[in-house]
Parts: sequence; C-alpha cells; structure tokens
Amino acid sequence: YNQSSIKKDIDMAYDTDSHITNSDVVSGSFNLNESAFATKELRFGSLVSSQLSVKLYNTVPNLMDKQLDVSIVVNNVTSNPLKIGKYKVLEDKPTTDRLYKQIKAYDGLYEVINKNVVEWYEGLSFPLTQKDFRDSFFDYVGITQVATSLVNDNIQIEKTMTTNLLSGQQVLSAICELNGAIGRMNRDGNFEYVTLEVNPSNRITIDKIVSKSGSYEDFDSQPISKVQIRQTTDDIGAIVGENGNTYIVQDNFLVYGKSSADLTTIATNLLSVIEGISYKPFNIKAIYGIVKLHCVLFREIQT
Repeated sequence: YNQSSIKKDIDMAYDTDSHITNSDVVSGSFNLNESAFATKELRFGSLVSSQLSVKLYNTVPNLMDKQLDVSIVVNNVTSNPLKIGKYKVLEDKPTTDRLYKQIKAYDGLYEVINKNVVEWYEGLSFPLTQKDFRDSFFDYVGITQVATSLVNDNIQIEKTMTTNLLSGQQVLSAICELNGAIGRMNRDGNFEYVTLEVNPSNRITIDKIVSKSGSYEDFDSQPISKVQIRQTTDDIGAIVGENGNTYIVQDNFLVYGKSSADLTTIATNLLSVIEGISYKPFNIKAIYGIVKLHCVLFREIQT
C-alpha cells in the first residue's frame, strides 16, 4: 500500500449503487481526522467523532445527509478494499467559483453523542445490569456494538437522576469510563470499546509523516497504580490499589448513591484493566497513499 507505484482508488459508495471515485476528487484534498482523546490527558470514556473532509468537482450531485461507505481499492483488487469507514455528510458547500464543492462528513458517533436520550432513560425499568443498560441504549440509537464483555457489566444500574437533558455522550462516556475503555466507531461503522494493554502485543509503525507536523511531550506518565471513585472533590468515595499514580473517576452518574462496598467492587474491576498503563502524548499528520490522516493519540510505554 505504501509503494508509490501501486494504484490506489478511492471509492465512496452511497444510495446503494452510486460511487464517488478518483476522477471526482480534487487531488490532495482527502483528509481524515481521528482522535483517541478530546484532551491532552488520558481519560477513559473519551468519545471523539472522526471527521472526513474532501473537495469534489461540482459534477457530483448534492450529498447532504448521504451516508458514505468509504474504502480504497489497492492495485485494482476490488474484492478486498481497504476500509476507511462510514460517514454521514453534514456539510456540502460549493466554492465561490462554483467549480468545486467542499464536503464534511462524520462517523456515526457524531449524532449519537449530540442526541438527547432522556426519553430512553426515563423509559427504562430499573434496576438493570450495565450490560442490559448499554444494550438498550444502542438499540435506541440504532447502532451495532462489537460484541464484548466489559469488566463492570454485572453491576446494577439504578435510576440516579431526573433531568430534561441527557446526552448520548454522557451515557457512553459513563459506561466506557467505568470499564477502562475508549469508545469509537470502527471501519465497518460499528461501535467498539477499545482497551489499552500494558505490554501491547500489536503495534503500528508510522513511516510517512508530513514534514514538521510531528510533536510529542517530554514526559512519560507514571503507570496507573490506584483507582479512586468519588462524586465530588470533597468526597473520599472508594480507593483501591497502591500508592503512585491515581486514576480518578468523578461525577459518574452511573454510580451515584452506591454503597462503599459496591464502589470498591467497581473500582477493583476497573483497576484490573488499567493498572500499569503509561503514556506519552503525541500529535502527527501521516500520509498513507492518497489519504492524509491527522492523529491525536497516546502511545503506550512498554513497561
């Protein structure tokens, strides 16, 4: 794929049998922005929607609200394309000269995290397990989860608040945080829970970086050794683990009103999947064939 001599063709499929190809795309305009975290700190429960932007010739029909299934065909092998993901077009604007149009599209996470889901929350029959809680949520928003078991799936979820506004982001962030996960949409357009490893067995090497785009911090964080779950900064809550780097879960509505014993169980489960994790923040722009990928990630440090 990284060989310049190998042919690469963009394929953005929509409306069942319509396709946008290389001939529709202005050279060098295809960008994909992905981020694991919204801040410079490692925060489990982070949710960042990926954004695709591309400039097209104005011969392409209006794509507003269209779902694009994006892939790259390498060396004419149409049976096994490189999947980029599924994105909904939320901006289709012509340039001033009307020769081109600028497209911005977002993955399925964008609308979910901005959706008011209070009607769903109020309609639940409490108590229920976290597994049933998250399954019900994804049924409501119409997105498929990648099948997985989370460490706190068996905890009981109670109704802990009455509100007129509850965003999908609040719900998903709360679930992911209690399970040491990062939420994202995968290349097939399904939601997956990403967990980190202390000694990763799978690593990627990024060889092609846009000149002067790379930056990183001059520190490695201390490995996580303790978890504290509390409601406010004045609350002790529950603490498990050894002295060192404490990961704090604060103001998570899924654990409001929990007993000290329940919080200790939840914290112990969480620590089991995040203990020992360390990171160094970095920011790069990488070029893969005809795709420019802007990454804001945290690299794990092997301990």
